[in-house]
Amino acid sequence: MTIENIRLELIDDNPYNPRTHYDTDKIKDLAASIKEVGLRQVPEARKIGERYQIAYGHRRLRAYRGLNITGIIANDDSWDTMPLDVKEISDQQIFQYALHENMNRSELKPLELARSIENYFIVFPKETEAALAKNLHMNQPTISNMRRVLKLPEKILGKIDSERINFTMARELLILQGLHAKNAINIEFNDSDLMHEVIEKTVAPGTLARSADAVPCTVEGISKAIDIVASQYFKPLQKTNPDDVIFSAPDEGCMRCDKCLTTHPQKTKSNHWCLNSECWDDKLKAYKAKLVAECEEVRKTANPVPHVDLFQMQVASPKIENVSSATTSSPVYEAATNKITSENLNAIKNIEPEPEPKPVNPPSLEKTDIATLEALKKSEVTAMKEALGKTKELDKGHMMLILMAQIKGYHVKDITGFTPLYLFWNDIDPDSKVKIHDVDTLFKKLEKLSESDLAKLITEFCLYSLQYKGDISKYTVNLTDCLGWLGVKINIPER
Repeated sequence: MTIENIRLELIDDNPYNPRTHYDTDKIKDLAASIKEVGLRQVPEARKIGERYQIAYGHRRLRAYRGLNITGIIANDDSWDTMPLDVKEISDQQIFQYALHENMNRSELKPLELARSIENYFIVFPKETEAALAKNLHMNQPTISNMRRVLKLPEKILGKIDSERINFTMARELLILQGLHAKNAINIEFNDSDLMHEVIEKTVAPGTLARSADAVPCTVEGISKAIDIVASQYFKPLQKTNPDDVIFSAPDEGCMRCDKCLTTHPQKTKSNHWCLNSECWDDKLKAYKAKLVAECEEVRKTANPVPHVDLFQMQVASPKIENVSSATTSSPVYEAATNKITSENLNAIKNIEPEPEPKPVNPPSLEKTDIATLEALKKSEVTAMKEALGKTKELDKGHMMLILMAQIKGYHVKDITGFTPLYLFWNDIDPDSKVKIHDVDTLFKKLEKLSESDLAKLITEFCLYSLQYKGDISKYTVNLTDCLGWLGVKINIPER
């Protein structure tokens, strides 16, 4: 160990130092500490020609340079040198010094360390991940994951640098790497755009979700977001709804195809997606044709309905032996006993079917005239307004989610010709000239509403959607129980 005072202009950084950014304020604080109590730990260095490279201590070097500038101004040359422990250090050792010294610093950005590790293997290609992990007191899989993540597009690596996502989350995005190169002909943008869309679907804790399919910013959330994005751009290789018609992907060899993307929306669930829409369309078309052919074959080979001899049945049945003359003279009986004539055949065709029993109305609505039914409807509407008046609050984030689900949920069916969008626009801005289906503009306005107003809007829509919309002559009260939950009673008018 040889401590030497080396002039600052002869000292260089470790060429493998991963750090690229230094906090100026912290450097000033360190300089003040060195000026007051001195340098507590002398950095190690090696001599290269006439110059010196420090193995670590880059912040200390910058603190000395700051003190030297101050000294020059004050005509004090006591800070123009810095003590170094000069020794023999190999390239590999000085590289590991740099990594080990900086990896525990809070200011070191994840990408700086990852890129430095990758550069280490470029400089020393024979070194193994296991050996470096041991020297740095790290896990080998951690080093491996860092190197894999570096293969992501720079745009996505910037998300790691800004701490929008972490390395583990970014690793999940690797399954989208190279999709564009696989000739996914139904995609009009690159892998980076897909990954960016996945990240944008995640929300940090305490952040208001901007879409109904937003997921938490976690590893599981990233996996779920990948599945959501895949469902929007790729063809499914499994049923996404119970009524879907889909061919058997395993039987067609799709799972072994390099155009198959596998996602994991849950730990115990996997979904598969086809990147080649033309191939998928051809397979589905062939499968549907096969189903039609099979149905046609079944129809052709199906056994006909067996013939029933009604006359033989009557002879064998003691209940029919004593039929009345009225029955035996009927057109149906004559036809059954093979006494078919043009007259009784026409009579059979003209037999009127028995009328279906009429539904029994609730007691309060039996034989009610139109005026009473209209009064009943008015009472129900009055109760609905009372329920809205009692509505005060719901969690705003959940309310926005409910509204989005009412508009975009796959279960929404417009049977009355009135969509949620009409109701929401009419309440928020009746005079708006914005297109009624402009969901983005609608939700910008919704975000400005108070929680109380949002709660009332949701309650109004739910009540409206459950209210009877048919002919007033058949009016039925549907909201008795629902309004009761809200503490409101309907006043049924007297007949």
